[in-house]
Amino acid sequence: SAVQLESYFRSEAGRAALSHDGTAATVTLLEIRPEDDVLYLKVRDRSTGRPEALSDTSWRAVFGLKDRLVALTVASHSDVPVGDLSMRRTLEAFVASVRAANGAGDGSDA
Repeated sequence: SAVQLESYFRSEAGRAALSHDGTAATVTLLEIRPEDDVLYLKVRDRSTGRPEALSDTSWRAVFGLKDRLVALTVASHSDVPVGDLSMRRTLEAFVASVRAANGAGDGSDA
């Protein structure tokens, strides 16, 4: 559930999973929004493993789909910044597209 996922990502192991280099200390959770069965995370990752061309801030969505855990990310390039609201809306559309493509357009774990 989104509540269980939130608990995990608030932990050191969860922050390490969000880091490009696996180091929890490089990740800051800026915002966490459980919505229905999707957990939206606004993350700042200052790890050395992060591609230099990407902004250090991204939005992530994590949710269950057909007995699998799906994680989607939207980030902007450093030289072509994208606003926070635009990234979030893009991520919501991405989630809807993945669900629809997998026969779960109604938000269920079909």
